[in-house]
Amino acid sequence: MGTPNIDKDQLIERLAPLTLEIILDSISKIEGWLKTEEAELLIETTARALNDLPTCQAIVEIGSYCGRSTIAIGKVVQRMAPTVRVYAIDPHEGELGASGIDFYVVAPTLNKLTQNIAQENLTDVVQILQQYSYNVNWHKPIGMLFIDALHDYKNVACDFYQFSSWVSTDGYIAFHDYADYYPGVKSFVDENLAGNHYHLIDIRRSLIVLQKVISSHDGILEK
Repeated sequence: MGTPNIDKDQLIERLAPLTLEIILDSISKIEGWLKTEEAELLIETTARALNDLPTCQAIVEIGSYCGRSTIAIGKVVQRMAPTVRVYAIDPHEGELGASGIDFYVVAPTLNKLTQNIAQENLTDVVQILQQYSYNVNWHKPIGMLFIDALHDYKNVACDFYQFSSWVSTDGYIAFHDYADYYPGVKSFVDENLAGNHYHLIDIRRSLIVLQKVISSHDGILEK
């Protein structure tokens, strides 16, 4: 299964001269809700996926908004594995929150995302898919899946099941807003942790990372 797991210091060393501080400074100027500690965990998880999974052919993000997390992920990919692509999936209709809780609509964000990605020289790394997740026809192995779109149970489940079968064994799935203020996210993640397909890697503030330990594809379970 590729090279052995490496610790945080080694991951950061592999990113040099691109440091955490440089990435965090880049994304601090971008509108969004990803906190510093959460961004650090997302950066580390991306680096682990690229380091540990020889079949890591894609990183998938569902819910990009203006690109704070997209750029954090993209910077790591650009440095460590420039042939890998980050697929940023978002309809950019301005829909935020969670259905039935605090759903609201703001101005569309596609132009802001596109401009931010270009400004950070990530156009060749990030492929924007202006679609709802359930309309994406996906067929590639995924090393890391990041879910951060609408935060009610139904939408989180929809995003998850559309792509989870393509996440490689030992691949990672991260969820943002795993917190009491979005009970649908917590319920869905906790249900998956209660089974034997995923185990907990880390939680920082409201970002939680799971690792897939059993692959389920085409109805066949594989160790």
